[in-house]
Amino acid sequence: MMTLYRPIVYGRERSTECFDELAARMARNVHDLRASSAGTQDAVRARLLDATLEFIAATAFCKKRFFREEREWRLAIWGPNANTAGFETLQEGLAHALPRRFPDTVTHARFTVLPRTDRLVPTIDLGLDLGRTLRAVMIGPRCTASEQDIRMLLASAGVGVADVAHSRGTYR
Repeated sequence: MMTLYRPIVYGRERSTECFDELAARMARNVHDLRASSAGTQDAVRARLLDATLEFIAATAFCKKRFFREEREWRLAIWGPNANTAGFETLQEGLAHALPRRFPDTVTHARFTVLPRTDRLVPTIDLGLDLGRTLRAVMIGPRCTASEQDIRMLLASAGVGVADVAHSRGTYR
């Protein structure tokens, strides 16, 4: 299981820089592991697997430059799936660990499944204290809600103060 919380990187150039840095760090780690006495073939293979997963996970934190005004932070969780031995126990452990890992923002974590047109999608319902975590809302170019509509929605969710603005970009 892996839990990452970090800011989004916007644009191809910045994403490329981040992946180049990540690849260089991974190469150094594997080289250092091979050079040390702990560099057994199994240890090197395990580090390469971890590096591969980290590299894949990093893709969740890259978005097109168009979205840069969002200044988004993302929480990404890769957890057990139903084919994993001990799935329910692992899920329960993750649900208990998330509020401890993010005590200022996550009040609870509950696994659910949402139906989509042709499949079921696993999700995690996080009890977020939006009044403490949400600072701004960017209304997308296709959203027909007004700023006042968004402020009413925020108030109903317990968010008293947050900047609300329309995106300056278009999808075209």
